[in-house]
Amino acid sequence: MTAKKTRQINKTVLFVLILAIVSSVGLPSAKAEENPSTGQEMKYAAFAGMDYGFFAQSSVPVNETLKRGYQLSFRSSITRYWPEWIGELGLGWFFNRIRSAGEINDMTRLTTTAFFLDISGRYRIDQNWQVGPVIDILVGNSNVTFSQVSSNENSLAIVGGVRGAYEFTFSPIQVRGYAQIMTDLTIADRQGWWFQLGAQIGLPVHLPFEF
Repeated sequence: MTAKKTRQINKTVLFVLILAIVSSVGLPSAKAEENPSTGQEMKYAAFAGMDYGFFAQSSVPVNETLKRGYQLSFRSSITRYWPEWIGELGLGWFFNRIRSAGEINDMTRLTTTAFFLDISGRYRIDQNWQVGPVIDILVGNSNVTFSQVSSNENSLAIVGGVRGAYEFTFSPIQVRGYAQIMTDLTIADRQGWWFQLGAQIGLPVHLPFEF
C-alpha cells in the first residue's frame, strides 16, 4: 500500500472516530425550541454570521514547507430543530491566507478563496448547548488544496470535524456562538487543521416543505 493511500485511510478513520464519539454521547434530551414571537414549537430558523480562526499544516510533501495562517469565513444557513437534534445546511465563502512557518529563507505566501457547502448535525445537550459533526465541501475556481504548487485541477475538497455551539433567544432573534476544529479528508499529501470561533444571528422562518 502506498504512503498516499495510507494517509487517506488515516483521514477517513479519524473522521469516523469523531462521528462515533459524538454519536455515542448519552445525555438528557433538550426541550423543543419555541418560536419567540408565537410561543409555538419552532422548526426552522435562518442564520447568518461569520467565523475567524487559525489554520496550520501538520504535513506536506517534501518539496514544500509547512504553513500556517488564518481564515475568515462568512456563512448563512437553514437550521432544522428536533427535540434532541439540530440539522443545519448552509452556504458560505472563505478567505484563507497562510505563509511558511519557521523557514527564514522561505517567504512563500498563499491566498485561497472559495465557496463551501456546510452540513452539520448536532446533539442538543440542553436548551442551549449543542455538539456534533460538521462537513464542509470546498468549491473554488482554483486550487483548494492549500498547496504552493499552482494548479487548477483540484477545485474541490472536503473537510470535516466537530462543532460545539451555544444558542439562546434574544426575542425575536436567535443568537449562536460556536467553536469548531476541522481537518481535511480528501486532500492528498498534506494535512491541514482549522481552529475557529464564530457567531451567528437568526430568525424563525416558515418553509413550504419539511425536511
